[in-house]
Amino acid sequence: MKDGLLTVSETSKSLKVSEETVRRYIREKKLKAEKKRMIGLKKVWLVSPEEIRRFQNDWLAHASKIKFRRYNSPLSYLPPESGQNMGRSP
Repeated sequence: MKDGLLTVSETSKSLKVSEETVRRYIREKKLKAEKKRMIGLKKVWLVSPEEIRRFQNDWLAHASKIKFRRYNSPLSYLPPESGQNMGRSP
């Protein structure tokens, strides 16, 4: 952590996602980050704790609007009955 900012690794642990997911969020501009030079020529993405809280709040607000479907219904895995058309023309 530099100046209170978190690295991609620290951010991924905080959000409980992979480092690649954090990088994707940054690329897609879902998560604001700044690129800083750390050691020599190496540049790293740094994220503020406030930005992580904003992202979590936005995600929770979005998730609360989603209606989850029930995909694990045992009926969804039953094979079609024999002799049924199965959507093909006769």
